[in-house]
Formats: sequence, structure tokens, C-alpha cells
Amino acid sequence: MSKPKVCVICKGGIEQKKTPEGKVYWDSGENAEPYAEGRCCGSCNDIFVIPARMEDMMKAAAMRARREKSRQLQGRLPGLPNDER
Repeated sequence: MSKPKVCVICKGGIEQKKTPEGKVYWDSGENAEPYAEGRCCGSCNDIFVIPARMEDMMKAAAMRARREKSRQLQGRLPGLPNDER
């Protein structure tokens, strides 16, 4: 039997995922990135990791929107030839 795996966030045990018949098909937990490095339990994944990923996605989307707005505004600057923009 393998040693129980431990969540890098809460230090609790990582649960095994089983088929309806009770056969273990996964026992390595969830990827804890970007919240932490390593593997985590399902609860910490739901509480910490997924919100961190959503926050990263929202920041990236906001950055893309700012870049696009900047490009649009640069196109409207008066007095600059097109090759100097």
C-alpha cells in the first residue's frame, strides 16, 4: 500500500477518487498551481486554487482590454503620420 498523500495547502490527506464499484482510479489530488506548488485536496482546490486561477484570468483579460484601448487611442492621435504611430 502506498503512503497517503498530503495536501500542500492544508496538510490534510488527499482523497482517493473511486469508480461506483469502489476501484481507485486517481489518488494524486489536484494541481495546486497558481496558489501553491504541488498537489492539493479537492476542498483546497475549490476554496483556494480555482479562485486564484479565476483571478489570474480576470487580470489577463483586463490587461488585454487595456492594451486594445491603448492601440485604439494611438490610432486617434492627431498630427502623427501613420508610420510614426
